[in-house]
Amino acid sequence: MTGLPSSTADVAVTSADALLAGSLDARLRSEERLRLMLDATRAGIVDAQVASGETYASARFDEIMGCVPGAGPRSLHAFVRCVLPADCPRVLGQIRESLRRGQPHVIECQIRDARGDRKWLHLRGEVLLDARGRAERIVATVVDITDRVRQDNERQRLETEVHHAQKLESLRLLAGGIAHDFNNLLVGVLSNASLALLDLDPDSPARDVVLEIETTAQRAAELTRQLLAYSGQGRFVVEPLTLSDLITEMTPLLRSVTSKSAVLQLELDPESPVMRGDATQLRQVIVNLITNASDALLGQPGRITVRTMRGVAAATESEYLHFGELPAHTSTVCLEVVDSGCGMSRATTERIFDPFFTTKFTGRGLGLAATLGIVRGHQGRITVRTAPDQGTSFLLEFPVARLARQSPRGAAVRDTSPGGGTVLLVDDDRVVRGVCTALLTRRGYAVESVESGRDAVDRLTQRAEPFAFVLLDLTMPGLSGIDVLREVRRRERAEDREPVTVFLMSGYSEQDVSSGLGDITIAGFLQKPFTISDLDALLANLSPD
Repeated sequence: MTGLPSSTADVAVTSADALLAGSLDARLRSEERLRLMLDATRAGIVDAQVASGETYASARFDEIMGCVPGAGPRSLHAFVRCVLPADCPRVLGQIRESLRRGQPHVIECQIRDARGDRKWLHLRGEVLLDARGRAERIVATVVDITDRVRQDNERQRLETEVHHAQKLESLRLLAGGIAHDFNNLLVGVLSNASLALLDLDPDSPARDVVLEIETTAQRAAELTRQLLAYSGQGRFVVEPLTLSDLITEMTPLLRSVTSKSAVLQLELDPESPVMRGDATQLRQVIVNLITNASDALLGQPGRITVRTMRGVAAATESEYLHFGELPAHTSTVCLEVVDSGCGMSRATTERIFDPFFTTKFTGRGLGLAATLGIVRGHQGRITVRTAPDQGTSFLLEFPVARLARQSPRGAAVRDTSPGGGTVLLVDDDRVVRGVCTALLTRRGYAVESVESGRDAVDRLTQRAEPFAFVLLDLTMPGLSGIDVLREVRRRERAEDREPVTVFLMSGYSEQDVSSGLGDITIAGFLQKPFTISDLDALLANLSPD
């Protein structure tokens, strides 16, 4: 300021100070605005020198990394050490490629922060080049996207569940359609087989052929019931059966699932008591036990023995493991599967019925879990006797049914006493109407048949004389069987008339049909497909005049 008057110099200094102060204030305001904007984005900032490794990191970055300000990672390698091992190769590869090309990078990765919490980070980096075009600095924003990723994962999970539910619903509808149409076809096969058996002499060589047709059709019906069960519709059908007969029919299958080096020995009681059970479920149990027994031989020569016998449930014995409850002194029918294999320790035995527990190298561990569920569903009990290197025995006990023994397979089908009166037959399938008409006519009934629910309601309300009974299909276009029942019962109450006797028939199980009836009453249920013996059992419910 030499050569200027003192007053002029003072003014110049004051002006310079004001200018400097204003510039500093503007810079501070600019930095404050930048800080506020960064805080608003919830992003951390990292500015790293490539050559020296000198790094600036914002307080928000340290917070994201779970550190107090100034204590977060201050180098690329320190940051990468926080990245989960599965993501490390990808993160390093993308950063190196970005430095080589001098181009920005966008990375999403998982880290474990200083507190040990797992987080998802979104990194967006810009590479700044020096005068020679080489990477000099990386400036990156780091955003914690953990909440967003969790929300996305939850949304994907819900979408998957909805998609799965939609597929199950589609399968349910498909299974229902198959059950209805396929069982109608099987009604024709089974019922015509029953009619043929009525006309065949007991010594006719054709009888065995017709019986085989009948047996094959029953197996086809079981497949349909399985499809309904696995799609969430229907329950397995419980009926009188004998374990000895069941195993005899399964013998070829059991030999096919048994190791070639094993001897399968059957010791079946020819007078095995009758139990009530589902044949399909019990076949699954038997196959599971034989398969496990075969696996226990470890490919070595050995013996698998299958026994059926009468029994009386004893009180629980402490030296054996029991699964399921069965009152003492209950009359039982027993199935025992014994192998000479490797046996099991008690600790292993206590877990063999746990879902997904398995001692095999492959498999899902569901076979014995399903077995226990089926046995308990039949009010039975499993007793396991085993020890290492001493083989294993599975003893299954089921309550004996309180009914007479079934007629043996191949016995002649006999006519029962004829009925009387007129029957209204309601079914939309021509084949079913034909065979039901033939069966009912054979039993002495006159038959009027209609193919729709609306026609059934009209016929029931217009006929002066009451029908002996109505045989009504559940699933029909327009008015379903239940719709017909509701309308008929409503009119009967309004006109104070005696309710007509109605038997429902369906490919679905009786339990499922009953659940949809509410307070509507029926006289009985006939499950498709059926034989003339099934129809006779249904007609036995009719009260004598």
